[in-house]
Amino acid sequence: MLLYGALAWVYGYQNTLFELPQSIHQWRQADCLSLATNYYEDQNPFLEPSVHYLGRDGTGKTISEFPIIYYAVAKIWTITGRNIWVYRSLIALLFFLGLTALFKLIEREVENSYAGLFVGLLMFTSPVMVYYSNNFLMNIPALSLAMMGIYFFYTFKHTKQTKHFIWCCFFYTLAALLKVSSLLSFIAIIMVILMDNFLIKFSDQKTFRLNYKSIIAILMVLIIPFLWYKYAVYYNNQHTGGIFLIGILPIWKMTMVEIKETWRYILIHMRFDYFRPFIEVTFAIVAVFTVVLHRHVQKLTFILLILIGLGVVCFCLLFFKALQWHDYYTIDLYMLIPILIMSFFTAFKKNTSSYSIL
Repeated sequence: MLLYGALAWVYGYQNTLFELPQSIHQWRQADCLSLATNYYEDQNPFLEPSVHYLGRDGTGKTISEFPIIYYAVAKIWTITGRNIWVYRSLIALLFFLGLTALFKLIEREVENSYAGLFVGLLMFTSPVMVYYSNNFLMNIPALSLAMMGIYFFYTFKHTKQTKHFIWCCFFYTLAALLKVSSLLSFIAIIMVILMDNFLIKFSDQKTFRLNYKSIIAILMVLIIPFLWYKYAVYYNNQHTGGIFLIGILPIWKMTMVEIKETWRYILIHMRFDYFRPFIEVTFAIVAVFTVVLHRHVQKLTFILLILIGLGVVCFCLLFFKALQWHDYYTIDLYMLIPILIMSFFTAFKKNTSSYSIL
């Protein structure tokens, strides 16, 4: 916590916590702040959010993600007054809790506290993560909740207690309600569970025994967000649609010129926004060594890594057009990083001969 706070201070959070939407994607930030402000000022019903832009019907009623955080901020403002730091601090707190879950996960799996600390702090060195982790958008809260979900999934793996899997599904449900793309790692988890029950055994006995509670929990992760986004489409059609994207921007609907231009911008983002280039090169080297040493990686984690990696590719194809300008679309993909490093650390630890190689 002290190191997280120290980095936040270096990044100037003590100043930005009090600042209005600004800089990159200021408009989208303002939309989010507008939703919270209308809940606060107009006392909108929870299921009737609105923005200051009045739209075609003059009501400003529109929505995309589940408005629980906007609504919560508005309720806190009734006590503290309308202060920007409340909103930004809530996002930063959720991110810290997500990193804490990540730290505890890797600490347990690698059996090394420094490994968990390293990964948590590494995530907090990405410019995109630093910029949005005390911002107004819902991508960081969605990723943070997914981190909590995957922590409880591994807890379920160790304890075999259904309650931990239910907690896993609970956090993933909240994450998907904020950003459905945060289900990328959950889909990988479901595929791992199906493999364990019907195809690949991760031990002499089934690692993940499904019962009716587990199945219901899985269905809730899929059904509740689906129902919400169906409602969001209906709500926007009745009032003001077109402000928020509820859909995909696939590569196959782009021209070759557009694809080349988007790819040029992706390379720029990789140079300046995601991680420093030398860190990205290190990730590539780590990925190669992980594949080479895959027999020493815990089977479940390695398969999860492969599935999430494939999910990242699918996501990029489905939202390729958005990757030209919208750097925050990649935030959910950051789940791949801790799983990759955790895989590498476990292989590194279990194969003493790889010490000499490295």
